[in-house]
Amino acid sequence: MQKYDSIIFDIDGTLWNASKASSNGWNVYLTKKGYHATVKKEDIESVAGCIFEECVKKLLAHINEPLPSLLKNLNHHETEAVKSEGGVFYNKVKELMPRLANKYKLYLVSNCQEWYMNVFFEKSNFKNLFADWDCHGRLKRSKADNIKDIIKRNNLQNPVYIGDTMIDKNASSEAGIDFIHARYGHQKIESEMAFNSFEELAHYLLCQ
Repeated sequence: MQKYDSIIFDIDGTLWNASKASSNGWNVYLTKKGYHATVKKEDIESVAGCIFEECVKKLLAHINEPLPSLLKNLNHHETEAVKSEGGVFYNKVKELMPRLANKYKLYLVSNCQEWYMNVFFEKSNFKNLFADWDCHGRLKRSKADNIKDIIKRNNLQNPVYIGDTMIDKNASSEAGIDFIHARYGHQKIESEMAFNSFEELAHYLLCQ
């Protein structure tokens, strides 16, 4: 008997990595303003899983600009960069996601902004693979609450959440569902179930 009836995915660090594009967008604004600051791809990865405002607070606390203005301007430039450059899909994601969709109901829950999820759909052509999705940017709800909402409105009986950060693990626990760690993503954490590549993860789920 199949262990799970559905899979809820995180995006960044699980299906693709758009940290380079995000950092490029931030740096365009920082350079334009003459700020003595540069954000690296690794800096963006270090705050993976956090909501946008927390990412900015952690990485650019020293910037002397009112937070609402800084958030608005960074968001604008990041949007343009990610729309232009996209993210790097992890190996075998494009080949194996359609196979997973043939076996499971697939869902997305991310702490990203709504525009980011839309760009992901545009770049991946995966929108038709997902039965439902939600993100922090839509209603500013926590990841755990968004997972709970997905479960409730789709009447899921035994879903699993797949993500790469401690935030993902904790949200899954709060929502009362199993968690699988994408060890190939941004954070190394302790998890009962973890996989070193998307291909390994997908093959495990396809063989259930």
